[in-house]
Amino acid sequence: MPVYALFLVYTTLLSITTEILTFFANLLNTGMTTYRIYGSDAQVVPAAYPNLWQVSNCFDSPTFGWMSQAFLNHHNQWTRPQDCLEYRLQLTPDSQTQRRAFDCWNGLTTAMKQITGIPDLVPAENKFWVDLPYFRCSYHPDSERLVVTYQVYLWGYGGNIPGTSFCESPDATIFNPGNQIEIPFVPNTGYINLNIDQKVHHVKPSDGMRLSACWQWMRKV
Repeated sequence: MPVYALFLVYTTLLSITTEILTFFANLLNTGMTTYRIYGSDAQVVPAAYPNLWQVSNCFDSPTFGWMSQAFLNHHNQWTRPQDCLEYRLQLTPDSQTQRRAFDCWNGLTTAMKQITGIPDLVPAENKFWVDLPYFRCSYHPDSERLVVTYQVYLWGYGGNIPGTSFCESPDATIFNPGNQIEIPFVPNTGYINLNIDQKVHHVKPSDGMRLSACWQWMRKV
């Protein structure tokens, strides 16, 4: 084999080896793990705070497609229940997208048990929300009975669409926010919050519209 050809083979193998080593180095540095979440190989990375994970590639293309079109689906109805925040609409239980989302419970529950290490999770609530311009969500922890929350960002329109900000201090308020980490708004990404530490979180005021879906679990009693 000519020397030039051997050199090309060598450089190609060296490049491939370097890419493989870089991939595994990044994997070790980030702690990223791939989990099968309802038909998708989702990438799950521990966030800066304990019991909090960022998730990307949350759903496969077909599932993400019908979920992200929820606001445009004429078979859906939106309402604002009494316990719903200002400038937020919620999908009604009998809407087409909401009924389809109920079928996701089994696959999602299996994945959440694996990721959080909580074996006795059972479904509690599933909601789709459209957050309108001027929406904001004040500082709060989730209810103690809701052990795990999986929120997925689906669609946005307009500028300045925030994600969800988690606070380091359990006593954080708007006047004393302290250190925070924001899970940014990117469609088909989201977060998993293991609520055993009652993390305070909030959503900054928005200028645009934000569609997201939220699944929550409690412990079996």
